Amino acid sequence: MLKLKTHYYRDHDIQLQEALQTGLGVTHRISVGKEIPTDIDVLILAYPNADKLGIAPNLKYLIIPFVGIPDSTNRVMRDFSHIKVLNIHHNYRPVAENVMAFLLAGIKHIIPADRDFRKHDWSIRYGDNPASLLYKKRIIICGYGHIGKLLESFLLPYDLVIDKIKRNDINPEKGIYSLSDLNNIIGNYDIVINLLPATTETKEVFSQKSFNKMRENCFFVNVGRASTVQEKALFEALQKKRILGAALDVWYNYPTSNEERLHTPPANYPFNTLDNVIMSPHRAGGLGMKENEMFRVEELIKLLMKIAQNPDLEGIDLDIGY
Repeated sequence: MLKLKTHYYRDHDIQLQEALQTGLGVTHRISVGKEIPTDIDVLILAYPNADKLGIAPNLKYLIIPFVGIPDSTNRVMRDFSHIKVLNIHHNYRPVAENVMAFLLAGIKHIIPADRDFRKHDWSIRYGDNPASLLYKKRIIICGYGHIGKLLESFLLPYDLVIDKIKRNDINPEKGIYSLSDLNNIIGNYDIVINLLPATTETKEVFSQKSFNKMRENCFFVNVGRASTVQEKALFEALQKKRILGAALDVWYNYPTSNEERLHTPPANYPFNTLDNVIMSPHRAGGLGMKENEMFRVEELIKLLMKIAQNPDLEGIDLDIGY
């Protein structure tokens, strides 16, 4: 087994360092902090630059401590082809649970009912009930990895038709389709759940054509990446009520400082003026949640042990983004 020297670039945290060291054992050395040792094999850092990567001449692996690869990191790492890029999938549990929360809140009209009732308005209780059942609906999960598989297990008791968009094992007879099939089948579903990563292949795959083909009662959930959805097409589909509604956890604009966190519009269109959209500030992944941070540590330990046992472990293909 390879003996690894690993550094986690972040604020020094002795408890985190001890948890990682305990999990890895004495054959590994782990350090945590903003000073990068010169003799490391592995660097855990989401947003590296050339200066940081150049500190350790024997650096062989870069671990992104979450799912996917940021665009800026992808660009930087193209100049460091000798360093393998890997990531972890620690947050699939909170994401899958949040999809269920978004989905049920959306089709049950929980948020509008709460908003009106806070003004002592009981109207939604009487007359036509806008809520619908999840039971026996038709759903397509776009992106069937860790999150999609867990989400499917949550959905099975509702006796649904659950189809999937996958990269491999395509079998339309079993409801497994490729991304190129999306616009041909999207009109078959009551619920469309987007879990797709940001890649050149998935860029704006949900287009005006897609939303025009969706059912009028379709509810759209996006916890994948905003770049997979044409912003204007999504806004107009919601504004003109071409689809029932949406729950959106990923966005087109993000704050870049602590001050900006208080007043940054997440999009270039006023989604906040629409009454058929649930807006969430990219929190489905459980960032900062203690339970989820424990899962992050566990997944880092598993990945580092895999590297130690198999130094030739395949990394992310920068051209396709996974």
